[in-house]
Amino acid sequence: MNVKKNLNNNTPSLGILEWFRPGEYEEVKAAIEDFKKLGIKHLRTGISWADWYVEGTEEWYDWLFAELAPHVEILPCFLYTPPSIGEMPKTSAPPKDLKAYADFIDTMITRYGEYFEWVELWNEPNNKVEYDFTLDYSWNKFSTMIGMAAHWAQKRG
Repeated sequence: MNVKKNLNNNTPSLGILEWFRPGEYEEVKAAIEDFKKLGIKHLRTGISWADWYVEGTEEWYDWLFAELAPHVEILPCFLYTPPSIGEMPKTSAPPKDLKAYADFIDTMITRYGEYFEWVELWNEPNNKVEYDFTLDYSWNKFSTMIGMAAHWAQKRG
């Protein structure tokens, strides 16, 4: 995660949030052209842990990171539990094995860390659509899951 962008310090820095779904190759190419026109240098984008388990997604992320990195500084936000490993079969459920998220983060940083310097571990856990806190009223599961993932982010970083 030693990415250094050659950004002109005299130019205001502008970033954007955009979520690209697996297979949206043309949308990514069009977005890059828009980023260039708008002077966007920073991109926060969601990376779905749930999608990682879908056939073809690894190749998608291989392409996506390599395609975006020359144009923007990437901040990946890793979220969404694969329903098959959740306490309940939904992307907002805590995983049955809390270490599984840390293992995913380890895999993503090991595989793609050359393309980004920072990571966002989950998004809006106080939003039940993003993380079903009713399955974790004390927030112990979430804290443990994120703590283990942060450990790997630091070790790999």
